[in-house]
Amino acid sequence: MKTFFSFIFLLCLSFVSHAQLSFAIINDKDGFVNIRKDKNAHSPVVGKIFDESIFGYDPDEKSNWVKIYKQDEDKLTDLEGYMDRSRIMPLATFKKIYKPKIYRDSCVIQNNTLALIIKSSVFNPSLHKLDYEKPSCKNCATFLNKIDNKRIWGTDGGLPRKFISSLRLIQNNVEVIIPKNAIDNLYEPNFSSLKVYLSANNIYIQMDNSDGAGGYTVIWTIKNHQFLKRYIDNYYD
Repeated sequence: MKTFFSFIFLLCLSFVSHAQLSFAIINDKDGFVNIRKDKNAHSPVVGKIFDESIFGYDPDEKSNWVKIYKQDEDKLTDLEGYMDRSRIMPLATFKKIYKPKIYRDSCVIQNNTLALIIKSSVFNPSLHKLDYEKPSCKNCATFLNKIDNKRIWGTDGGLPRKFISSLRLIQNNVEVIIPKNAIDNLYEPNFSSLKVYLSANNIYIQMDNSDGAGGYTVIWTIKNHQFLKRYIDNYYD
């Protein structure tokens, strides 16, 4: 029994630690940074992070080498290793807009030059193709694996209640075109978590959605008035 509770304690500790990731971009004139296996410049290179790429890192790391995590949305090429602290530029160091106005099915965040409106809708399972994973044993429960042949962000095997149905960004009175795939398969939005970071050329829109084992962060990058990409990290896994 003692061993069991020790395992649960360590699991929870890991959960809390990983759930407190911060996010950043690289700060390097060469346009990329090598990620090392261990905390030194002579350690093997396990991957690279390039300009405009977002990654997670442990903000509580005190050494000059910081643990970083970069997740591929398809979970095929996740990257984990160490980066020199001087090469990390946290999103939190940029000018921030937060405290959105929250309504029943939408939220708005704005300043003098931009307005961001995000809307949610109720998920209707009859309008979608639902793929359930077969249980591995006779009495095991089935769980939802994909919706419309896409990975699900925001639930842990159950049906979602809401999904992000619209994201509009108006910058300097001109609307930025946001493609539909930028908001596809994003469920259980948490409007109160919305933050916008402003750098010289880029806008970073961050939401920490859902909770528990289904929690994830999505960050949309807008560069020079155009949608660039989205980054998703299910840091609770």
